[in-house]
Amino acid sequence: MADANRFLKRAAEASRSSKRVELKESTDVDPVELVRDLAAMANAGGGVIVVPGGGLDEELLHEQVGEYAEPEFEGFELHEITRAGRPATAIVVEGVTNTPLVFVRQGRFGSQIAFTRGGLYFRHGAKSEPATGADVANFIKRQ
Repeated sequence: MADANRFLKRAAEASRSSKRVELKESTDVDPVELVRDLAAMANAGGGVIVVPGGGLDEELLHEQVGEYAEPEFEGFELHEITRAGRPATAIVVEGVTNTPLVFVRQGRFGSQIAFTRGGLYFRHGAKSEPATGADVANFIKRQ
């Protein structure tokens, strides 16, 4: 991954979430929420998701992305980092090429719907949100 070192530096030093950095506050992150944020980050050109602590299972995350989104996407890696003197996991996400990630089934965490079937998500500042026409136009331009 060409941008991994740059994103890992940002993961260790960022003070808040942004378009390219998602800082999770809890070690107890719902996998569906991670899938949503990962897809939005990939569709927006890449970035890094930081989860406090360690122990995320990279293979399981690949399976969950495959369960909820198409086309198949293998463009992310997990790295153990230190953030504010504590261990954390950085998920470095590449930008997708050719076709954006689209959700093939609904995802929920708790009572909240994270995304719907057919949904397309992008990063809007520090949030992962449904696509706008401008998002789709920018995606096409990046291709």
